[in-house]
Amino acid sequence: MNLPNELVAKMPHIKRSKLEKYWNTYIRVLTKHFAQQTMIKRGVLRLPLLSIRKEMGQYRINGDRGSLYRLMHDAYPFFVVLQLGNNAIKKINEVGILRSKEKDVALMIANARASDILEIAYRGMTFDEIDNLDTVPVNTKSLRDLVRSTHSQLQNAETKKQQSELTNYINYAEKILKVIKALDDVDLLEIGSNDDTVLFPYRSERSNFGREYHKGVNLQNAPKVVREAALGDCHAYDINSAVITIKLHLFQGIMKKKGKSMHGVCDRTKEYVQSKDQVRERLAGLLSPDKDNVKLIKQLVTSISFDAPLSEGAWPVGNYIQHSSFIQIIHNPQERQDLRDDGWLIEFSDEQRHMTKLIIEHVESEMPHLMPYNLPDEKVKTATGRWKKPVLMSYIYQKLESQFMDMVKDQFGDHMTLIVHDGFYSSKNISLDDLRVITQMFTMMIGHNDCSQYEIQFGSERINSYEVELIAPDEDAPGESREPFISFNLLTTPIFNV
Repeated sequence: MNLPNELVAKMPHIKRSKLEKYWNTYIRVLTKHFAQQTMIKRGVLRLPLLSIRKEMGQYRINGDRGSLYRLMHDAYPFFVVLQLGNNAIKKINEVGILRSKEKDVALMIANARASDILEIAYRGMTFDEIDNLDTVPVNTKSLRDLVRSTHSQLQNAETKKQQSELTNYINYAEKILKVIKALDDVDLLEIGSNDDTVLFPYRSERSNFGREYHKGVNLQNAPKVVREAALGDCHAYDINSAVITIKLHLFQGIMKKKGKSMHGVCDRTKEYVQSKDQVRERLAGLLSPDKDNVKLIKQLVTSISFDAPLSEGAWPVGNYIQHSSFIQIIHNPQERQDLRDDGWLIEFSDEQRHMTKLIIEHVESEMPHLMPYNLPDEKVKTATGRWKKPVLMSYIYQKLESQFMDMVKDQFGDHMTLIVHDGFYSSKNISLDDLRVITQMFTMMIGHNDCSQYEIQFGSERINSYEVELIAPDEDAPGESREPFISFNLLTTPIFNV
């Protein structure tokens, strides 16, 4: 992109050669970040502005120096900042593309180099390092068909929530296709079991809590609809009510070791494991109907299982106020009160605190390898030196979950395509009887002889590829190119004017 006369006119005190150098740096850094990011709604992108500023470096003009990004952005912006990020509360910068720059941004994205896209997707890894990463098979035809189908659905979406959700699917799928094309351009892409499948490299890290997290552009963090379209024909498995089931399984073993009966103990927890859908629906009925209530109840139950109280506490963290999980999940004060007045939820919360106390005592004395002794005290202990029970319970659970999934991987790794925390995908069908063998091995590993009454159980589902027949005939004409379908129509209709 050539140096615009408008910018030259605004900066007559800078030599043209130096200004061209600054301009090229400005465009190069913005291009690779524009090309990598996806929109969260029409005309709105998330950009790592701190990283952009660092990459651009500083200007030096007549003895003065300062941020090159600030200098160029003030004089020739491509976007306006809508919301500044905050690392402490994990908010990301949101920017709105200016209407006057929409064509320029689309051109920058179209002209982005493969190396620029891969530099951000793989955090500066060399091509050799990318080539040695683990891979997951991606069915590109299925993924492109999802994009086409979702574009059609988007035209008929009636609510902003539907539009936002469908736009998110399109953007994430196109981001994956964009990285796949970049990998292909530099000969880093391997073909999978058929012509429609490629082996997509992903970065991963094992957290201090034991979980494996995939980084950058990946399927683990993708919306479920996109993830399963990308995987194509496969089988999905996940632990039913994983957090509470594993916790109840461990608690039952502890009770047996103590010679105590489970009769009349933790009845609300047992009820949730056996009838979670009915429980969630009933509690969701206490909330106003304009939200995804079942999802909110699921989040609330999970937080309670990690010993988060039904309280409305708040405390300072740096320059902002941290609210309790209860407030973060349920925003409406009246809805919080209605939930606190629900007898079932109160009993469930009391049971979870009792279970947590017993589990922590048992793990500390009998299973010290599950204690977070490797973490700094400020992460896991209060100022008075007591364990932070929600953090400790989360650590114990994630350690057990990761050990369990490692056992599954050891047994069925040859056809496992992807692990997503407490679930996984497989190219072949695995019988639930075979999976039950793993749960029995896990029971023995944690020191219990028999916990069959509340054993860990898997749910399973057959996943099918997206097919082009899902698209209206006039949107998928015969002979249409099967190149990765990258759409810029949403990006080039921004809603922000200068």
